[in-house]
Amino acid sequence: MFMGTASMATMAALAHGMGHTYHWSFVVFSRIVLTFVLALIACRILKTRPIIFGPTALWTRSIFGTISIACNFYAITHLTITDALTLLKTSPIWVSIIVAVLNKRAHTAPIWIATLIGFVGVVFMEQPRFEGNLFPITLALFAAFFIASAQVSMSYLRELPTVTIVTHFSGCATLFTFCIFLFSQFTGNEPLPNLHWESGRWLLLMAGFGTLGQIWVTKAFRKGNPMLMALVGLCSIPIAATYDYLFWNRTLGIMEITGILLITASILICSRETIKQRDNQQTKSEPV
Repeated sequence: MFMGTASMATMAALAHGMGHTYHWSFVVFSRIVLTFVLALIACRILKTRPIIFGPTALWTRSIFGTISIACNFYAITHLTITDALTLLKTSPIWVSIIVAVLNKRAHTAPIWIATLIGFVGVVFMEQPRFEGNLFPITLALFAAFFIASAQVSMSYLRELPTVTIVTHFSGCATLFTFCIFLFSQFTGNEPLPNLHWESGRWLLLMAGFGTLGQIWVTKAFRKGNPMLMALVGLCSIPIAATYDYLFWNRTLGIMEITGILLITASILICSRETIKQRDNQQTKSEPV
C-alpha cells in the first residue's frame, strides 16, 4: 500500500506540473488512457478476459472512480499538491460514514466529533486563499467522497482479479475523460495540445506512476480493511509537501500545518472508531 501511495503522490506532482502546460482534461485523459492500454496488455499476458457486464459492485467502483479521477485531476492542476492531496485524503472520514450507513447503524459521537474536526482543519488550511480557490477545493472534497465510495466497493470484489477491476475502471474513465476533453476543446477555445518529446515523456512518466499506484492500491483495498488502507494513504501528505518544497519552493505556514494536523487527527479518530465497531461486531458474531 505504501508503494501505491508514493506512486500516486509522484503522479500528482507530475500532473500539477503538466497542468501549467496543458489543459487539465488532456492531462487526466493522458493519465487514464495509458492505464487502460497497459491493463488490456496485462489481461492478454495473464489470459484474463476483461469484463464488460459485471457485478453491481464492479460498476459502482468504476463509476465512482471515474468521477473521482476527473475531480481529482482538476483539483491537482489548480491547487498546490499538498493542499489537493490533503483534501483528497479526507476520504477515510467518508469511508467511515458510508460503512455506517451500509451497516444501518447510527453514527457515534466520536464520528461526529471527527467530522467537525476535519471540517475545521479544511477551513484552517484553505482560509487564506478561499476566495480564489473555492471551486477546486469543492471538487477535491467531492473527489474524496467518490474515492471513499470506490474504496468501499472494492472490498466487495475480492473474488475478481486485480487486473480485471483496473481494466473495467480505466475503460470507463477513458471514455468519460475523452468526452470531457472534447467538450473543453469545443467550448473553451483550447487548441489541441502540440505534443513534443520533452513534455510527452513527462506525460508518459505521470501515467506510468499512476498506473503502478492504481494496481498496488487496488490490490491493497481488495485484501485489506478499507479504513486501514486509507490510513496508510496519509503518508502521501508529507511526500506531497516535499515535492512542493523541492520544485515550487513552497513552505507551509502555521495555519496550513494546523489544518493538516486537524485533518489527520479527524481521520485517526474515524479509523479507530470504525475498527472498534468492526471488532465488536466480530465478537458478537462468534459462537459462545
